[in-house]
Amino acid sequence: MTQESLENYIKEGVIIPAYVVSNTIPAGVFKGSNSVMLRATAVGRDIVQTNDDITTWILVRSTSSVPLYSKLAEASK
Repeated sequence: MTQESLENYIKEGVIIPAYVVSNTIPAGVFKGSNSVMLRATAVGRDIVQTNDDITTWILVRSTSSVPLYSKLAEASK
């Protein structure tokens, strides 16, 4: 991911910028869903290394997933 594409994703609202520390999910957005999973991906600065005519790209990412709701879990209670 280039810096330009990252900035475009932020402008389009696809990615939340690093300075944002909270976010509100509108009420009803998951109405009718059987399950809801929150997935977060942190995007770091990618690294490009060239050694002996071999170019290596290192993509710096961290991901996390948290289940917020599941009808199956509710039914098993």
